[in-house]
Amino acid sequence: MRDNARRKSLTGDALNQLRIRQKFASKKYRDGLKLKRLNDNRSSTYKNRQSF
Repeated sequence: MRDNARRKSLTGDALNQLRIRQKFASKKYRDGLKLKRLNDNRSSTYKNRQSF
């Protein structure tokens, strides 16, 4: 997140909720990338080697 002011103003439970939401968002993003790599059968060997 680039908005540091919002993070600085949060405390306790609200901050914890923000962290959890961000963690899930990044996990969802990473899983999406993995799926995209798996489903892209046209990809070259070079691209597959880069994905490790």
